[in-house]
Formats: sequence, structure tokens, C-alpha cells
Amino acid sequence: MRHLVLRLLSVAAVLFAFATPRVSLAADPALLILNAGVYDLVAHRTQYLEGRVEYRFGHGLADGDGSFRGLKPLVGFMVNGKGANFAYAGLAAPFEFADGAWEFTPAAGMGSYQRGKGIDLGAKFEFHLALGLSYRILPNARIGVAIDHISNAGTGRINPGINSILATWAFAIPGAP
Repeated sequence: MRHLVLRLLSVAAVLFAFATPRVSLAADPALLILNAGVYDLVAHRTQYLEGRVEYRFGHGLADGDGSFRGLKPLVGFMVNGKGANFAYAGLAAPFEFADGAWEFTPAAGMGSYQRGKGIDLGAKFEFHLALGLSYRILPNARIGVAIDHISNAGTGRINPGINSILATWAFAIPGAP
């Protein structure tokens, strides 16, 4: 029963992200964000390579004023060198500065973690927190760095959590939701 509830919550989060009303007036394009880096950065365990793909919607839940671009729904998928994977959905809160050249993006979400042969995070349902900083290199592309944390926030039988550092490459997708 517990696994069914966790899967339903994950599906609901993804559906919520796709069904978000267009209330943001900011004319932001959707972003496809590719990430690569080190999984479990600060622990005393063996570290692995990690890859992620995220889709950040251009429309948001709240209009941004000035440098704040609003709350943008996102969906993502992570996999590491030991076969662990994490499918998640959440919200990003991008802030632009220096005339849009730089973007600072805190994000939070939740999703379903599958251990593979990797680290036991104590539960299938996990929370995701991230901080990203990127620089616009082209009108439709950004490069940057992100620090991510995945844990069950003490809701599982154990809660080791993991931290990752990732290089990011974001591509704008004009006309996408």
C-alpha cells in the first residue's frame, strides 16, 4: 500500500507540472537542461558519475516582477553509474541579474528513487533540492553549475541523503509550453 501511495504522489506531481495554468506574464521559453557530474559528492562512500535531463516549463505559477521570473514547473530524470535513478517533478524559481546574462535558480521537488546497485536512501519517495547558477552564452543557451540534494527528509527507515555537483547546459525551446 505504501508503494502505491508513493507512486500515486509521483504521478500526481508530474501531472500537476504538465497541467499548470499559464498565469505568468513572463515570455520565457521552456528549457531542456542536460547535467553531468559527481553523485554523492561529500560522503565517505565511493562516488559515481551522474547524468540528468530536466525540462523546465516557460510558463509559471506566479508572474515574476523584475529579476524574479516566477515559479516554473519542472520534470526531470537522473541516473548514475551504479544504475540508481530518480524521476521527479517540482518547481524552479529563477532569478536573472546582470541584464539576464546570469541566472540563479533554486528548485525543489519530489519523486521516485530506484536504488539499482547504488546507495540505499531509505525510501522510494524522496525530496529534491537544488541550487543552480548559469551564464547565457548564446541567446538560446546557458552553461552553469548546480548543487543538488536528494533525501527522504527523515520519512524513511534511514536517511543518508546524497549531494551532487553538476555541470549544466540549458537550451531554450521556443514555442514549447
